[in-house]
Amino acid sequence: AGNIVKSIITNTCNQGAITWGQSLVADGPTIPQQTYDFEAPSSAIDRIAKIVGYKWYVDYDKNVVFQPLTGAASAAPVSALTWETQTTLGDLVLEEVGDQITNVCFIKDARSVAQQDDGQPARFPEPVATADGYKSFFPLGYEPATYDGVTVTVTPTSGPATTYTTTNGGLLRENIDGKPGDGQTRDKTLLCLPNWGVRFETPPPAGAQVAVSYPYLDIAPKVNRVVDAASITEVLTREGASVSNGVYEDVFSAAELVNASQDAIKARAQLYLSTRGHKWVGTARVLGSGWRDGQVFRLTSDRRFGGAFAAGIDLYVTDVAKRFATPDQWQVELTLSSDIYGEL
Repeated sequence: AGNIVKSIITNTCNQGAITWGQSLVADGPTIPQQTYDFEAPSSAIDRIAKIVGYKWYVDYDKNVVFQPLTGAASAAPVSALTWETQTTLGDLVLEEVGDQITNVCFIKDARSVAQQDDGQPARFPEPVATADGYKSFFPLGYEPATYDGVTVTVTPTSGPATTYTTTNGGLLRENIDGKPGDGQTRDKTLLCLPNWGVRFETPPPAGAQVAVSYPYLDIAPKVNRVVDAASITEVLTREGASVSNGVYEDVFSAAELVNASQDAIKARAQLYLSTRGHKWVGTARVLGSGWRDGQVFRLTSDRRFGGAFAAGIDLYVTDVAKRFATPDQWQVELTLSSDIYGEL
């Protein structure tokens, strides 16, 4: 995902003397190639961030920050507070919420490359058709996983075969690298992922064998089950084994993950679970400036909530509202949470 973000920055945002830093763009999980048609760079990066569950923004030094939400947190104006003695936060109220708890999730609709028994990508290597001299589009039996690694071979009844690949420049992405009739595809072939086929500007000669070797997607999307064992144990401790098995299940679709590895699919499910544990949420008010969402500070208390905060708890600022308390001073209303995702 990070490489796609960097490509967007390099190819569309960096113009002349105007450049944007990329050192804070994390690699992120592997996602399929993305296609954008007359779309603002910020909108494209928004879509990528949504797919992988990351946060992105541009900092004051013109660096593009693309990080997991937890990695994007910055220090609050006050880094540590003791509840009983602090005078920074007024009207501080916290409560524990648990109605969003999920510790077993089923992630469906994600698509990965079909694999052989040895774990290597399966390929469809057979001829797809015999040309008749007129037909220019040849459908494929399975959905191609990606443009990379595709080889199209046309073997006439006499003479040498012609091979088209992305490496030798003979294989183009339809409606991306070129399209029929644009003048640049006469001696090339187009691979169309949405239509599962290859298209020739000039039909292959009659009797020629058209073969396409390509990695393809699983015929049926997998349903992946991911478990947060620590959360189940915590729920059992709170609710008691006599009335609960500690399991709270949910299912969600990740249809945007196409040609994704099993590790990437599992990471997406784990990210989903990480937003749905027990958490503390609340509000507070503060006079002054410098507060913004995404900041974090540590709160300690040896008296309140039965000692739950005795070792300290990190509180994230998930929302900020400001108004003038006096003509020259802000009153800032903070929304707080013990994780950066906030109350769901």
